[in-house]
Amino acid sequence: MNDQERDLELLDGFLSDLLSDAEMDKVRTRLEVEPALRVIKDELLQLKSGIEAAGKKNLMEKMNRWDSNVNPLISEKGTELGNVIPWRAYIGWAALLVVGFFSIFSWYTSDGQKAKRLYGSYFKVYDNIMVPTQRDMSDEGLKQRAFYHYDLREYQEARPLFEQLLTVDNGEYIRFYYGIVLMALEDREKAESVLSSVDSDFTLQANWYRALNAIRQKDFLKAKELLRKLEEGESSYSNNAKEILKKLD
Repeated sequence: MNDQERDLELLDGFLSDLLSDAEMDKVRTRLEVEPALRVIKDELLQLKSGIEAAGKKNLMEKMNRWDSNVNPLISEKGTELGNVIPWRAYIGWAALLVVGFFSIFSWYTSDGQKAKRLYGSYFKVYDNIMVPTQRDMSDEGLKQRAFYHYDLREYQEARPLFEQLLTVDNGEYIRFYYGIVLMALEDREKAESVLSSVDSDFTLQANWYRALNAIRQKDFLKAKELLRKLEEGESSYSNNAKEILKKLD
């Protein structure tokens, strides 16, 4: 997936309110400083509104045609035809509503929408429990500055600092937090590569985020494999893993 496709998917999730709070904030920030992205957002909004309006117009036109054909006949009260026609009208309206319902249901239950909903419901940035940070980090070292931006959810600023940090300290927890930064920035393939290399004290956490990352990529088989491992243990992720597995079945 290239950058333009990622932006379109991100904006679609933003307009449909399917992103996590962190992702929504990130899009709002980008929209403030990127005029080109605002143009794409406005065009996408017009397109979605146009499709919705066209669908409603088509539905109303069909209903109006039914009304115009049926109403003159309904007025023949007391006749056999007058008693039958209303039921035909109701059946026509019901058929339209059923078709509309199943169209919405098919969209709502699609893999893409399911992935967005699950990811948005369960993805939360892992708190920094390793490196204390403070307000003024101007004189602090590389590690403190990387985690300072992480704590502020400034992932664009944090990423190059983590990458530089990893050249001098390839510790497990640094790789883990770097993987979370990549997920927050939606660099999902790189995030999987980094998180899959994490073991030791952060194995459970890494596998949890790898499962969520796989869900967002609609790789449900990989997600299930990782979630079953988490389900079997007694970690804090076990119950959530069971919940998601039920929703994926």
